Amino acid sequence: MSDNEKDNKELDDLSRAITKALLKSKDVLGILFDLKKRNMIEPSAMLALIIKVNEFINTAEKSLPDNSSELKSNTDYIDGRVLTKNEAAFEEYLSDKFDETEWLKKYGIFLN
Repeated sequence: MSDNEKDNKELDDLSRAITKALLKSKDVLGILFDLKKRNMIEPSAMLALIIKVNEFINTAEKSLPDNSSELKSNTDYIDGRVLTKNEAAFEEYLSDKFDETEWLKKYGIFLN
């Protein structure tokens, strides 16, 4: 697969994901049906929507931290899966409060 085909596939995947997310919204569906009923969905309207999405992406990029490692350090992973808020809190609790050595002694487990 060439780089161009890979890029097109990724853009298609993004387009499908955005469409799927939008169509799950009852508000969006209501507006789309209303616009269709009034014959207002036309290429120029779609172009305006694309421009708005581009502005949204630019705004989102500005709000992200400059260093992507900062973003990764705030996200905890176990076995390649992002931890939920509760799982991350539990992991933090264990690292702060759990005494592994004491627990091993309590249950008579000795490691050489």
